[in-house]
Amino acid sequence: MMKKSIINSVISGLCLASTSVLANVEVGVRFVVDDALINNWRSEETIRDELERWILETNTMLSDSNIAMSLYSAETVMSNMAADSDESVIFNNMRREINGFNNLENRADEIGADYTIAVVPSLDNGLTGDDRQAYCGIANTVSRNMDEINAVDFMDSTVIVDYDCSTDTFAHELGHVFGLSHGAQVAEALGSTSHNSSYHAYSKGWGRIVSQASVGDSFEDEVRDDGEFGTIMVGNYLQYWSRRNATTFVGIFSNPDVVDIACGENGSAGPCGNALLGNAARSIRDFRTNFAAHATPDVHTLNYSDSNLRACISQTYPYTPGSSLYDINRITSISCTASDIGSIDGLEGITGLHSTIVRPTPGGWPVVEAPFVDLSDNRIVNLDALYQLSPDSTINLQGNNVASCHQLDELEQTHTNLIRPDRCLNIAALISTLALI
Repeated sequence: MMKKSIINSVISGLCLASTSVLANVEVGVRFVVDDALINNWRSEETIRDELERWILETNTMLSDSNIAMSLYSAETVMSNMAADSDESVIFNNMRREINGFNNLENRADEIGADYTIAVVPSLDNGLTGDDRQAYCGIANTVSRNMDEINAVDFMDSTVIVDYDCSTDTFAHELGHVFGLSHGAQVAEALGSTSHNSSYHAYSKGWGRIVSQASVGDSFEDEVRDDGEFGTIMVGNYLQYWSRRNATTFVGIFSNPDVVDIACGENGSAGPCGNALLGNAARSIRDFRTNFAAHATPDVHTLNYSDSNLRACISQTYPYTPGSSLYDINRITSISCTASDIGSIDGLEGITGLHSTIVRPTPGGWPVVEAPFVDLSDNRIVNLDALYQLSPDSTINLQGNNVASCHQLDELEQTHTNLIRPDRCLNIAALISTLALI
C-alpha cells in the first residue's frame, strides 16, 4: 500500500552485470476508470493517453530492472462507479461485480487481461477525522503462495490506484500482486515487520537508511542523509527519513546485479539490491510466465484488419462466458471460405495455429494434429500473416487468384501442405509495368 504523495523517479546510467537472455513475456492489463475523472479540463482521451504512459513507463522500469517482461493495455473502459473512496468498499464492489464493475472477471478472461486496475479520483481507509488516511494505491493482496501468484481467486489480480499518483504507484501496487513487499528498510523505519512479508525472503524492495531520528509514522524530525535511497517497492515510505528528495527514489525493482551511483555512497556506484533480502527482479522473473497465464484472449477479440474475417471468426467461435475453449492458444483450425476477405492481418495472433500437437495414444502410435486453415475463394493479396503458422499446417488458398506470387513461392518452401490458387499476382512485374506507363 502506498500513502498519498506523488513520486518522482530519477535513475540514469544503469550498469547491469551480464545475465542470460530470457524471452520476453507479455502481461495484459485492463483499466476500469471512474468516469468522475472526466471534467472540463480532463477529457477521456487525456485519461487514456495517461494510462498508456503508465504502461510505457512501467515497461521502462521492468527493462531497467533486467526483467524480461512487459505490460500491454488489454482494454481501458470508463465506468460509472458509486462515489466512494473507501478501499474496502471498492474492493467489495469489484468482488460482487456491482457499481461500475459489472462482468469484471469474465471480461478480463475474454480479452486476456491478466490484471485488472481500478483507477479512481481518490482513495482512503474509509475512516473520518484524524483517523482518515489517504492512499495512493492498494493491492488486494501481497501474493505469498502459488494460488495467489496464479490468481486462482480473481481478486488476487486486482489493484486500486488514485489517478493523480501516476506510474510509480501503478508499478508499486502491481509489485505487491507479483509477490513483493516493501522490505527491510521500511520495516525498520516504521517499526513493523509486516512490511517484510513477501513470497520469498528476497521478494522485497531495497534501500539504505543512513540515520533515523525516530521510528514510526512521524517524519517531521527526519532529514535526508547522503547515501539514502529506495527502489520501487520501498515507494514513498522513503519520505520518513528522506523528506521525499527525488534523488533518493530509484525507479527499478530491486536487483543486486544493477549497479548505479544512485544506490551507492560517497559518489561511488553500489548495488541496487541484495541477493538474499532485496532481489525483486529475480522474483518477478521466476513467476513472469505465471503472471502472463492468468487469462488468454478469446479468438474473436483479436484485432483483425478485415471486417469479413472478423465476422467469420466471431460466428465460428462466439463468445462463451466462463469458457476457455475459444482461447487463441486452443484454436487449431480456421475455415473462412468464400467470405469476401481481402486481408488476413491479425490471423498471426492465433497462437494455436503456430504449432503441431503430437498426442500419445493407448496403442503407442502418436496422433499428429497439425493446424488446418481454409481461406479458399477469397481475394487475399498479402500473405504475411501465414508465415508464423506451423510448417505442418494445411493452408488452402485456392481461388485467391490475386495472392502474391512471390509470397506463395516463399510459403511453399516452408509449408509443404500449401494449396496454391491456379493463378497469382506478380506484384513486382505489375509495379514495373505501371512505372512504364
